[in-house]
Amino acid sequence: SDLAYNQTPEKVTISAGVCSRFPGAAANIEAMIRQADQQLYAAKAGGRNRALAVQLDGTTTAGQQA
Repeated sequence: SDLAYNQTPEKVTISAGVCSRFPGAAANIEAMIRQADQQLYAAKAGGRNRALAVQLDGTTTAGQQA
């Protein structure tokens, strides 16, 4: 997306990593953070404007490029 700063157009991109779990499932917060972090770096390696998500069991659930 384009953004103006000091009347100079700037391009803004974002990469994101997400980890989810099913309601009621046991959660290990450290494992969730580690999984989200791995997805973040995989999104960055795959290019700009990417969001990758994974379930706590390690199953990839989504990959989007804007």
